[in-house]
Amino acid sequence: MTLEEESVIDELPEILSPKVDVIFKALFGNENNAAILADFLTAILGLNDGDITGDDITIVDSQKNRRHINDKLIILDVKLKLKKDKVIDIEMQVEPIKGMGNRIMFYLAEMLTCQLDKGGDYEKLTPVVSVAIVDYLFFKHNADYHNEFRMMEKNRHFEFSGLMSVHTLELPKLPPDTDGKLENWLKFLKSEKKEDFMAVAEKSPIINEALEKLISVSAKDDMRELYKARIKAQRDERGRIAYGFDSGYDKGKTEGILQGMEKGMLQGMRERANEIARNMIAMEIDADTIAKATGLFIDDVLRLQSE
Repeated sequence: MTLEEESVIDELPEILSPKVDVIFKALFGNENNAAILADFLTAILGLNDGDITGDDITIVDSQKNRRHINDKLIILDVKLKLKKDKVIDIEMQVEPIKGMGNRIMFYLAEMLTCQLDKGGDYEKLTPVVSVAIVDYLFFKHNADYHNEFRMMEKNRHFEFSGLMSVHTLELPKLPPDTDGKLENWLKFLKSEKKEDFMAVAEKSPIINEALEKLISVSAKDDMRELYKARIKAQRDERGRIAYGFDSGYDKGKTEGILQGMEKGMLQGMRERANEIARNMIAMEIDADTIAKATGLFIDDVLRLQSE
């Protein structure tokens, strides 16, 4: 059991882990924190300081296009547009997902096709980038913690098109003694104790600002409740998968059991999301913020407000 899981059972940590997707989205998916996101993206894309600024970033509300929070423990992504030339989607995932690579490619294609209306001009397509940050080994045969993928010619390795690229960042592969702009950001994401956060924050003013924002997010009762719910849902999903694949049931019976377990789990997640939304409504938080925090559709939040 991880420190995060123990904290859910016992007492939540003073600083909530940014590896949990709801906290990651609250920190990096907020336009008020655009300067923090800009510095993080600069590190991931290997750009020079100042190549991306907070003013270049527009956070895109992907509520309508992404899958629902109740759809098999959805990843809460951060989608953004750069003024210059890119649409970027960033995901934080702590548990392996079957078919993760195919899902990334599908979503990249979707990000491209949604740019064009019928009869649109293909030359106007904006490049799309997927950034997958994972807390597990994605490529077990490769020791690199940061990989970048593009569509290249097999033998001469020249690029076919610059429209699609994927960055994968595997936190477990990060050496503890490494240093650098990207490495410090990854250490920040991996931190679990206050002293770990403080140590990396001392190396960068912008990471120190991110820590201050994270402490502020961690102090909010609604975020702590949502954090607890997400950790529990992740643990339940892990148990569901382990039970289904490790048991001695035949395939047909196992699938029936999994479907029943999944239905119950999803119903529980819906009820928990609704409960948190009602608490936020009572605190007079606006509907858009509630939708982003809970993963509910805006129509669901408005319905709860009218009750």
